[in-house]
Parts: sequence; C-alpha cells; structure tokens
Amino acid sequence: MTLRFRNLRLVDADLDCPGELLVRDGIIAALSPGGEGSKADRARSDHDTHIDIDARSEDGRPLLLMPAFVDLHAHFRDPGFPDKETLESGCLAAVAGGFGTVLAMANTRPATDSSTLALATRNRALHLGLVDYYPALTLTEGLCGAGTGHLDRLPAMPSQLQASGLLALSDDGRDVDDEGLMREAMQKAAALGLLVICHCELGAATPGQGEVAEAWYSSPAAREADRQAEIRGVERAIRLGRETGCRLHLAHLSTRESLALVREAKKTLTTMKISCEVTPHHLALTEDDASALGASGKGRVNPWLRGEDDRRALLEGILDGTIDAISTDHAPHSAADKAAGAPGFSGLETAFSLASVALAATPGREGRMDYRLISRMMSAMPAAILGLGDRGTLAVGKRADLVLIDPEVSWTVDPERFRSRGKNSPVAGRRLRGRILMTIKEGRIAYEHS
Repeated sequence: MTLRFRNLRLVDADLDCPGELLVRDGIIAALSPGGEGSKADRARSDHDTHIDIDARSEDGRPLLLMPAFVDLHAHFRDPGFPDKETLESGCLAAVAGGFGTVLAMANTRPATDSSTLALATRNRALHLGLVDYYPALTLTEGLCGAGTGHLDRLPAMPSQLQASGLLALSDDGRDVDDEGLMREAMQKAAALGLLVICHCELGAATPGQGEVAEAWYSSPAAREADRQAEIRGVERAIRLGRETGCRLHLAHLSTRESLALVREAKKTLTTMKISCEVTPHHLALTEDDASALGASGKGRVNPWLRGEDDRRALLEGILDGTIDAISTDHAPHSAADKAAGAPGFSGLETAFSLASVALAATPGREGRMDYRLISRMMSAMPAAILGLGDRGTLAVGKRADLVLIDPEVSWTVDPERFRSRGKNSPVAGRRLRGRILMTIKEGRIAYEHS
C-alpha cells in the first residue's frame, strides 16, 4: 500500500519547506522538497493500493507533516492500575497526541523488573497496532531499592535486549537512596549497553506528621527542600555516570541549578554520554499555577512546578542545546487519587500544543513558532537517545511514523474528550494552538481527528 501526501509543509529537525511525500510498505519511499512531486511520482507503482491525501486546510493552507513524536517518559499504569490507565487507553492517547513511539516507566503492579514481563507487555501493545511501545525495566529488583540481581538474568547481547524491547532502566521517582547500590546498577547498565534514566528526586520533601498538606506544599521551606532534592539527584547522577561510564539520561529537569550542572557536564565530561529532558508543563506553568489549581491536589506534580526564573531558564536551555528532549511524563490518575494528592498530569494529548505555545512565548522570539526545533526536541533527539535510528526524521528509507498537524487551529482543552483515562490536566479549559489531525504508524493511519 502507498500513501501520497501532496500540497503540504515538510518539517523535521533540519527541513521546513513545501513538498510531497510518498510512503510504501511502511517506509518513506520518496521525498520531494519544493512541491514538484517528480520523485514521488517516479516512486509510485501502478500496482500499489494507493491513498492520495491533499494536505491542505479548508482555507487552502499547507498542513505540517512531521516525524511522529517519540516520548522518552510516560506512565501507562499497565499492568496493575486499570482505573488510571490501560495499555489500550494509553496507546490511544499517544496516537491522538501525535506519538509513534513511547518509553513507559516501570512503576506497574507487578513492577516491570523482568524481560518476560516487559516482552509480554510490549507484545500486547504491538498487537494493538497504534504505537511502538518500549517498557523501561527497573534499576532495582521489584522497584524496592534492595538489589540488582534481576539485571544479571537479562540477555547479554544488545541485539537480544532490543528484540525484547529493552532499551532503558529506571526506578522512576524512587531514586535509589543507597549510593553503592546505585553505582552497582549503573555499572551493570553500562555493561549491557542500556540507558539509565534518573528522576533526580533524592530525598524529596514530604509533609511532616500532622502538617496540613496544602500549607506544606505552598510553603517556601517545602519548595526549597524539593528544589534541593532535584539538585542533589542531578549532582549524584552525573558523578556516578562519570565513574561507571553508563549512558545517562536525566528526567524532567525543572531548576536553573540543575541545568547549570548539566551544561557544565556537557562541556567537561568526554568519557560519558549525558542527555536530559524537560516536560511541556514545566515549560509552560509555574508555582503560581500550582497554587491556583491546589498545590497539594490538582496542581501537584513531581518535580514541583517552579518559579518564573526557572521556567525561563528551561526555555533558554532548549535554545542553547543544554536540554535534549521534550518528554511528557504522562501520569494519569483517577479523579479520587488526584484529589487525594497523587502527583502528576495527563500530558500526551496536549504535549505538542503546550510545548509549541511555550517556546513561541520565549522572550525575543516574538511569537514565532520554530517547528524544526519542536521536531528536534520531540522526534529526532528522543529517537537518537534511545538508539532508534530508523525514525525521528523525514528521509527516504526511514519508518513512516508521521504526524499531520494544522498549526493554526486553536482548540480548548477538554479532558473529558481525552482518550486517556486520566483526566488530570493542569491546562483544562485553556486555549492552545496546533491540532493533531492524523498519526501514521509504519504507513498505516493509526489516528484521524474527527
């Protein structure tokens, strides 16, 4: 089967121009920048089952065709928490948000700490035919911070690990307190060639006995304690990364001090690979938004929403290359759990629009949307960090994981319309710009807006 997109705007990390694109058998078969269409025409076979898509809006504007997004950090809650999310609802949310690949964290029930469980969940997801789902494996057995024997039972060959869908290790927000155990896990990860994802919440602040939760989460002392927990986690992760030589990825950075540490590490550490991410909600929201939502309830997330100076530092970190990726940290919860203070936001279906609006509001950018930068941060770099060289850009021979977007459409965030079971969005009721119209997985239409 072939798909031919005409009259569109081709955008990836290096490309932004009018053109046409042809997909055959799940692969990008031809690309025609400039819109002349000759390469796409020559690549088409008369024997193909052919779908022709005129990619213009109703008023004649060319729509954006970009590589589908790659999420380095999501929580699908499956197995174990169907009231929050299932594999099916999570995958539906992902394609509705324009994602073709998702790395899911291991805080499931049971925790994803074996290749058997990881492969079983991955195969269930692949059977749905919506997204390419990769399960992160725990750093410590059972997600308990007690031992790393489960890593000794993994296949030793990188090709075997990738065949099982194993690309990364993480204990999610439960940073391993025991430094010796953390070093041991990172050494084993280095030997296996697996990415280590550190959430950098070392000794995070929690309410004391008898504290009123809302007062605690709104207090300057608690905000500073949580800030220092991240900074400590980043400092330790970089130091242990240097010692062990593992590939290190720092999740959801939120403070200007953390960015300074990463910026310096990237200048001076030549024997290790280090990358980091930021979330759309940390780019767009601040502690004032958390307070307005309820700092101990609807506005609660880990790491906490920070001040305006931190938010601006994150935007600058994207522009200067310190930050490598934008990841959702999609964390769906039931209404009852969220009201009771469960941390996290449902973010897959708002990520593109929220990140785009935040970047366009960066001082000095005067409302300009740099979609090449968005594609770099949400497609090319996340794919490269995971070692998935077959996706993330628009090039002949790459997987046809694509997303079609109308960049000018404004829409109101209505969580009741989310495909995710988690309706806990901090931007409910807000107007965002840029609508996902279609998501293509390996040449097949996996999602179409209606």
